[in-house]
Amino acid sequence: PSLFEYVAAAVAEPSPLEELADVIRAARHTGVPVGDLDLLCRLARAESVTTVAEERRVTTRTIRNHRARAVERVQAAIAA
Repeated sequence: PSLFEYVAAAVAEPSPLEELADVIRAARHTGVPVGDLDLLCRLARAESVTTVAEERRVTTRTIRNHRARAVERVQAAIAA
């Protein structure tokens, strides 16, 4: 593709972080728990699972489990 086509495609498509931010904004209005959204936001900002776990005084496995449940809740809320 030409440089113009590459730039046009890049401008037309939101970045993964922009898409995630849009999903989180939408989820806030559907009743997804604030703690779930906070966790997803922190991980989206590239905070490590280890850092979050240490701050919350839980294991990294607990954070991974919470993340999985948070994603499921957000997906369910968006699909509804």
